Amino acid sequence: MKDFAEKYPKNIVITGEVNSVDEYLGKARIFISPLESGSGMKNKILQAMAAQLQVIGTTESLSGFSNYNPQSVRVVRDIKSMLDEIELMHKMDHEQLSHLGKLNQKYFKERYSWETVVNNYYSRIFGIVWDLNKS
Repeated sequence: MKDFAEKYPKNIVITGEVNSVDEYLGKARIFISPLESGSGMKNKILQAMAAQLQVIGTTESLSGFSNYNPQSVRVVRDIKSMLDEIELMHKMDHEQLSHLGKLNQKYFKERYSWETVVNNYYSRIFGIVWDLNKS
């Protein structure tokens, strides 16, 4: 990734740890998760989906997710396929990427929004649907 970032310094920024990713997500067109190990849900991917970004990730990055849209979440198995996907996404216009990002935001809202999580919990534990809009 460092080599790729050096090749495209205006398009790829490797930051390391930051206080808040919101600033970077707001400027991004795609979200790349190049993890080579790990398991479970990756919260940064959820943040990227909520921010309407196209996601490119390794099998390990996406191990905690299921039933995502294969158009808007691209799974790569090696560095060459990751670079190919990045190049493909980089060539897309704003409308195409916006559509894919909206699919990811919809996926996030339907499965991981606060309301969905609370409703799933109350439904499983108490057999009721909780309406967060009513106090």
